[in-house]
Amino acid sequence: MYFLFEEDMQYTVFSNVMISATLLRWVWMFLLPTLCASFESFSVVVPQDPVTGLLGASVSLPCTLSKNIDTTPLEVRWYHPEMFDTPVLLYKNRQILESDADQQYWGRVSLLGGLEKGNVTLKLENLTLADRGDYICHVSSDSWYDKNKVSLQIKAVGSIPVLTVAKAEGDQLNITCHTHGWFPEPSVFWTDSDKKDLKHLSKVRFTTDSQGLVNVWSWLIIPPSESEWLSCSVGLSASNQERRESRVLPNISADAESVNGPIIVSFIALLLLCVTGFTVYCVLHQKGLIGTKQKRTQGTEETEQLNTSPVDTELQTQNDPHTTVSSAQTEKLEWNQLKKCKVNITLDINGNPAFFRTARNGTRLHCSKPKQSDDIRDDDKFFSLCKEKFSSGKQYWEVRMSHKPKEKLSWYVGVASDTAERNYKTPLIPENGFWVLCYEKEENVYFKDPFLVLLTDVSETLTTVGVFLDCDEHTLSFYNVDAQSHLYTITNVKAKTLCPLISPGLRDSKPIHIINCDK
Repeated sequence: MYFLFEEDMQYTVFSNVMISATLLRWVWMFLLPTLCASFESFSVVVPQDPVTGLLGASVSLPCTLSKNIDTTPLEVRWYHPEMFDTPVLLYKNRQILESDADQQYWGRVSLLGGLEKGNVTLKLENLTLADRGDYICHVSSDSWYDKNKVSLQIKAVGSIPVLTVAKAEGDQLNITCHTHGWFPEPSVFWTDSDKKDLKHLSKVRFTTDSQGLVNVWSWLIIPPSESEWLSCSVGLSASNQERRESRVLPNISADAESVNGPIIVSFIALLLLCVTGFTVYCVLHQKGLIGTKQKRTQGTEETEQLNTSPVDTELQTQNDPHTTVSSAQTEKLEWNQLKKCKVNITLDINGNPAFFRTARNGTRLHCSKPKQSDDIRDDDKFFSLCKEKFSSGKQYWEVRMSHKPKEKLSWYVGVASDTAERNYKTPLIPENGFWVLCYEKEENVYFKDPFLVLLTDVSETLTTVGVFLDCDEHTLSFYNVDAQSHLYTITNVKAKTLCPLISPGLRDSKPIHIINCDK
């Protein structure tokens, strides 16, 4: 009996303990929400997918609090993993404490606002490749905190490809495509005017510059074809905003051996014809049958030539809006007519880049701090404008680029519209109000519209460029002053006013000179 009684007592005690534990659990379940509410629990919400930003631009890293809790009195800390004490941004005591943040982010970070609604999104400006990686959004109160991770990816869209054409072994052509400033490695595509894919015939090489950006070299060795053009397209995706394309008109020459015979025969026949004609002319002139009438005819022709602009005469025979003129045609240009339209221009020093220096009353310009090609960024301003503005009539001016051909590494000359953006990142293409002839020593002389048009073999004799602007006909023509030959004519140059644009480039310190008339 005693044994049973003791057992009953133990059972009773055990039952009481079980009842107390159950009661305590129920009490805790009811009190926990109340306790949590007392110190405002919350969770940090961020996107699961990585955020992508463009190099040099700005990006927002979203981060919000659940329940739209007012974040104004809380502490907000953005930092990289394992770098809690050196945050990207620290918001505390209702203000951003810049002095406590990493110096590389000073002046580049901010909160987008809406703190009273729980929005602690980080805005990061002037993105660099070093900014890519993970960011921790950490929000805390006196009694609660939560954090979450946002991943940032950086993209860089490179320069417009520069295409060059050279002869390879046999009858082959070597088409080279070069572009720089990409991240990550882009894809390269080759096509022709018939949309035929030529990528399988090409080779590509990637290099990385000191900033971590990718340079692209691709080349294509093909036989001559009847294709109107070849295209090199480089991009990060199929989007036009992340793709750059250039086209080239390959110099496809006929087989020299097949044409040498006819050329020799034609030359001999032409020589005999000239000798015969000259003999007949001498005989008729001695007999007085020609002379006075001929002089009158020559006088009429000269008068007609003086009344017609050489550029106007060219344009009447051109169907293609952008075309070069053969050497036979350029010999007919009346340089006296161009000289009559010559105007004096001077550089506006107020709009010069910081590393450009002017001299000789605003007619000489050079780069005081040259840069290597890989160090030149797309946001470097590399041109100067002149004080003069033209809205009607015909104007002609000359710029000496160097004393010897190919002496400089780069230069630019042309015009800009009065409405063209003057910020550093605007490409110099007609769509943006710029009509500019460009030169890079490796790529020769070219023009962007927006595809690249190469003027092969132009720079072999080029030291001074003449610029002829016809505001009434909306044309802009460039000339090789030393050779007195036409280089290129651009049509549809339309703007309310146009201002001369000149640049010595950023790659060397050799100056360029505006050649004005003597006063």
